[in-house]
Amino acid sequence: AGAALLAKNVKQATFGLEPHEIGTLLKEQEATLSSIREGVIAVDTHMCIRLMNQEAEKILRTNKEEWCGKPIDEILPNNKLRDVINLAQPIYNEEQTVAEAIIMSNSVPIILDDKVVG
Repeated sequence: AGAALLAKNVKQATFGLEPHEIGTLLKEQEATLSSIREGVIAVDTHMCIRLMNQEAEKILRTNKEEWCGKPIDEILPNNKLRDVINLAQPIYNEEQTVAEAIIMSNSVPIILDDKVVG
């Protein structure tokens, strides 16, 4: 009974996907993000970087291994992501200075089950 309950919980946590399907989805996600010609950075509700694509690495002149898990404020100190997370409202066309260059950024809340998660 315990094994069946555990299996059911694992199945729910993985959205009913099998391990090979999860691996395929992760590979597709990585390929999609690397093909985007704009920098993409995702943060969690604690303002820590969770994901960064290759274009973001180029723009910021850094690498994701160095920054994943660290506060976004350390690399983009003038961001308004706290407002985006707290208000669940996007901010578009915000001017930012990054690595001595001026960029335009869009910040959009990530919402899962009606809750902002990043």
